[in-house]
Amino acid sequence: MAPHAADCLLAELLAGIDELCDVAGLLGRAIAEEPPATIMEGGIIRDGFSAELDELRDAMLHGREWVARLQDKA
Repeated sequence: MAPHAADCLLAELLAGIDELCDVAGLLGRAIAEEPPATIMEGGIIRDGFSAELDELRDAMLHGREWVARLQDKA
């Protein structure tokens, strides 16, 4: 392949790459400001990103109180 043709092909391929800015933005909003060193520690997703996750996290940390609140709702 001629060098010029290779350059054109490379430019065409680069133009077709999706930079996934929406995904990068979502990850930037989701990941905690200072995430733990390992995923085993938890806390990767920042508080307030997901109400459902916040509720589950609260249940994990304050299980007995969470069960009592759940029973009060029923």
